[in-house]
Amino acid sequence: MKYSNLLCFILIISLTLSVSCQQKNNVKTVSVNHESSIVNPEISFGVRGNCGMCKSTIEKAALSIDGVEEASWSKELKILDIKTKSNLDSITVKIHQAVADSGYDTELISAMEENYNNLPGCCQYNREMAITINN
Repeated sequence: MKYSNLLCFILIISLTLSVSCQQKNNVKTVSVNHESSIVNPEISFGVRGNCGMCKSTIEKAALSIDGVEEASWSKELKILDIKTKSNLDSITVKIHQAVADSGYDTELISAMEENYNNLPGCCQYNREMAITINN
């Protein structure tokens, strides 16, 4: 019961922040079906970010890699959970790189300053923020 309440709370907060972070320009936000952490993820690692808009961008970057089936980033925990159908050795660094290329630091790869600076204001996280190292 507590887990269900927590998931509902996270969903409401994520949606609220996603709407509040939208800017009036032509930035497209991709909706992702997974609002909570994936059950039994094959890869989990820390990613810095702030809001629902960050969540969409981080998940979209991970899903852009061939072989990634599901991606879910937790705003509260700063953890990206991944399910994949590919060999983990061949895909893990590619996922970290795609997320970093979208402007977000992972526990392995830091985003280039230019990519970070191109993030919307609400998405420009504290680059010293602690992230959990899982894998």
